[in-house]
Amino acid sequence: MGDVQSRRGVFAVLLVGLMGACGEGAEDQDVNAGSQDKSPTVSRSTGVDTAAWIRELAIAGVTDLDMSKVEALTRDMCDDSQEELTTFASLQKDAGEPMDVLRINFRFVCPDQVDKLQAAEAQLENATDSVQEACDMEPTARTQDQQQLAELMGC
Repeated sequence: MGDVQSRRGVFAVLLVGLMGACGEGAEDQDVNAGSQDKSPTVSRSTGVDTAAWIRELAIAGVTDLDMSKVEALTRDMCDDSQEELTTFASLQKDAGEPMDVLRINFRFVCPDQVDKLQAAEAQLENATDSVQEACDMEPTARTQDQQQLAELMGC
């Protein structure tokens, strides 16, 4: 798995971006969003339809991002393993952040990796369900695995 510090750095930058604290690059976004040209703004190096991406993020309630940074971070995450994505999804969940924005980012930057992201989310949900089941079960009825989960979670 990639180093945890790097993941935390990605999380921190995305979180800051989601909170609208990234002012850098806002001028470029305004130019793209208000362009008189009706053709989509496409990143020359990658083919990402930036204008459509910005519109989808805005619909999701996310604005004022430095799209070049978000694209670079998302591109980096596209190469992550399912296990690494599951860890990131766990961090997002712990921080109370929805995965919607990451799903949008993946659709625009690496659509061929969306299935891997969805599988990581499903794995996280299954793990969460297993923990909840272990915590809800009577201690005497728990399997050994459920007992270990319950002890780890303190329930």
